[in-house]
Amino acid sequence: MDAILIFIIAALSSMLYEYLSNRYGGRGRLKEINKELKELQKKIKSGESKEEEMEKIGKLLMESNIISFKSLIFIIPIIFVGVTIVTTLFPDFTIQLPFHIPIPFRGGGLVEWRDTFGPRGWFFISLFIFGIIKVIYNSAKR
Repeated sequence: MDAILIFIIAALSSMLYEYLSNRYGGRGRLKEINKELKELQKKIKSGESKEEEMEKIGKLLMESNIISFKSLIFIIPIIFVGVTIVTTLFPDFTIQLPFHIPIPFRGGGLVEWRDTFGPRGWFFISLFIFGIIKVIYNSAKR
């Protein structure tokens, strides 16, 4: 039951991030920038004025990078609060999976394979699983 609750907290955290990112993070503008970049690349390939197009591309890429970094403003506090909530509500929680998962940069090596996780580990695994579910859902929706 605790595993399900932690998964729900991770899913809610992910949905909150998605909402804030769409509402305030400029994701719509990022899609527009990508379309503009594709059009500019087509113009450059066709041989139209390259200097003007290259300057526009530079400005659009700069704006794109700024928008991408804006998402960190939302994700870092959401993850911090989510981890704090699950470690506070479920301090003795452990889950043992029937398979091992590679955890990078743990135990002094590049990868450590683990099958047992506490509330923090299960929260991050749940975020990952929910993210995959969202990607599959969004691609099926198109």
